[in-house]
Amino acid sequence: MNEDSLRTVLKNENGTTAVNVLIQLAGSYFFKQPATTLEYAKAAIDSSRRLKYEKGIIEGSVNAGEASRLLGDFVGGLRMQYQAYKLTGKADLEAYLAGGIGMNYYELKHHKKSLTSLKRAIAILKNLPPDAHGALYFVYAARNYIATKGYDSARLFLKDAAKYLQLEGSRMTVRWKMLYHIAFGDYYDGTGLPDSAYFYWKAALKIAANDKDVVPNHLSMTLAKLSSVFSLRNEIDSSLYYARRAFKIATIAKLNPRILQTSRQLADLYRKMDNKDSILFYQDIAIAVNESIFGTEKSNELQLLQLEEQRRDLEIQQAEERYQNNIRLIGLVSITAIILVASVLLFRSNRIKQKTNVVLQQMLNELKATQSQLVQSEKMASLGELTAGIAHEIQNPLNFVNNFAELNQELIGELKNEVKQKNLEEIQSIAFNLESNEVKIRHHGLRADAIVKSMLQHSRANSGKKELTDLNVLCDEYVRLAYHGRKAKQKSAEVKLETHFDPSLSKLNIVPQDIGRVIVNLINNAFDTVDEKSKTSVPGYQPTIKVSTNQLSGKVEIHVEDNGTGIPDSIKGKIFQPFFTSKPTGQGTGLGLSLSYDIVKAHGGTLKVNSPPAGRAGKEGLGSEFIIQLPTEAKGTT
Repeated sequence: MNEDSLRTVLKNENGTTAVNVLIQLAGSYFFKQPATTLEYAKAAIDSSRRLKYEKGIIEGSVNAGEASRLLGDFVGGLRMQYQAYKLTGKADLEAYLAGGIGMNYYELKHHKKSLTSLKRAIAILKNLPPDAHGALYFVYAARNYIATKGYDSARLFLKDAAKYLQLEGSRMTVRWKMLYHIAFGDYYDGTGLPDSAYFYWKAALKIAANDKDVVPNHLSMTLAKLSSVFSLRNEIDSSLYYARRAFKIATIAKLNPRILQTSRQLADLYRKMDNKDSILFYQDIAIAVNESIFGTEKSNELQLLQLEEQRRDLEIQQAEERYQNNIRLIGLVSITAIILVASVLLFRSNRIKQKTNVVLQQMLNELKATQSQLVQSEKMASLGELTAGIAHEIQNPLNFVNNFAELNQELIGELKNEVKQKNLEEIQSIAFNLESNEVKIRHHGLRADAIVKSMLQHSRANSGKKELTDLNVLCDEYVRLAYHGRKAKQKSAEVKLETHFDPSLSKLNIVPQDIGRVIVNLINNAFDTVDEKSKTSVPGYQPTIKVSTNQLSGKVEIHVEDNGTGIPDSIKGKIFQPFFTSKPTGQGTGLGLSLSYDIVKAHGGTLKVNSPPAGRAGKEGLGSEFIIQLPTEAKGTT
């Protein structure tokens, strides 16, 4: 709807509808006649105050504040924008007001305050649907950085502005492209590239030529900048041409900031031409306009406005502090009441607790005693398994000793007969056999002696002293002891036992009896799970237990793997907990894996489980693999 249509509607409307029409009229004149915008905006604000129409006050103030900036009344514009800012609760209007405040402070050369407000506006807009106003605020932020020689930051903000300029559906976007090109020209001018600056200013002028509703402020600004380029080139006629055009446009639209800029330019140009009358004419205009914009009266108004805003900010801060203090007070009162109630309840429950504590202490003592008995039971069960294995192991060399001793007795009888017959050849043969048998008796006797020593060492009270130990030998010994102990207990069990020991394994400083107990526990558990699976009559099933060692970087590993029933996912996290067992009642204490875990941890290592074993794809029921990891410098217990 054009201005004439809007004025026709205005004659026939009243109330808030009339206010909305006034705001539309103010907006329609903003770019071409900011003075007319200010008149309509003030009328909208006055009507809105009478009607107590908050939206009208805010939107009218947005237009009035911007129009005042273009006309050079920066302090008046700030006052209207600050007043509206107090009322607004909508994010988009808050962004427009914060941006307007920032642009007014830019014109007043208060660059720090300007950037603070502009960045606040940008931050709000980033959380809203894309809005072309973002380009305007990014450009003005860049102009602040150019004015303070922060060229790197200025270029970044100009790049961000370009993204918003790509938004379609807004005629304002076209006009702000002029300002964008002007700012880029300023950037190149400031960085010492006048030709690039001229290119961008000329591009801004071309944009203005394509827009029938020319923006007088931007057009005047562009012409003034082109005038400065020709002045530097000492092309006075061209410079004078652009400066006069800029001055005329600014004067018609009553754009005091542009009138001040161009009148100073014209005075300087006429000074070069030594035209005294024209110098005095434009100097007088510049002095008068400068006084109206930046004079003592305006300076005092600005200081008063800033003091009012500081006082308002302080009041808001004090109100917030009072609110927080009230919240704290309410919280303290609530906490005090809760404490009083809790104190009464605690007093009443204290007597009950005193009686309960006696009963609980008795139960705790009984629990500790039971726990101690269970730990001892687990140790004795482990010792029983080893004892059976040792008995089986020692039986083998003893059988050899007995057999060869008996054979030697027979040979001695034969030797006596041959001596009587003086058969030297036969005597020598028998003597050789006797000597060979004695070597074998000696060998198996030493083997029995080693087994007895191992048994004594295992059954002896554990001192916890570390010893430099060959882990392969330790594993071999305890695996065989556990295996034969199991065979002695279950003669029908046909289990395939495989061992793979890494010959490069480092010797470790460990407590051998403790690590031996861990190996026995793991082997016994493996026997249990393959036995259980054997009872399920799986076709072609061969119970198998594999024990291996590996040398890794900075640590060694012992793997005990079986192809038994496996460990369900539901209990994997519990198997190392004390007293947890999956065995039937009476067949396990639930301490074997817990003790093993603690022993390995005491050596600075880890004990973990894979079920199914690593590399064996499939579901539950494909066996388990326990992995002992010990550091090369094992801690051990001392």
